[in-house]
Amino acid sequence: MSISRRTLLTASVSGLSLLGLAACTRTAPTPATPTASPSPTPTPTSTVRAAGLPEPVAFARSDWAGDPFARGSG
Repeated sequence: MSISRRTLLTASVSGLSLLGLAACTRTAPTPATPTASPSPTPTPTSTVRAAGLPEPVAFARSDWAGDPFARGSG
């Protein structure tokens, strides 16, 4: 198995560009300035439903991690 010059050049340029991009990132994130006090959470108001729409009775939650047919999606 041999590698062509073009493949070697493409791989080396890609690797060097990734190293250069990683060198341009910050070493540590700057902490956000804290606010004086958090604002209170507003109480939710009921929304008016459109006429003719039924109210939901229940809901179903999917389990991607437990589904054998998800194929690693979870």
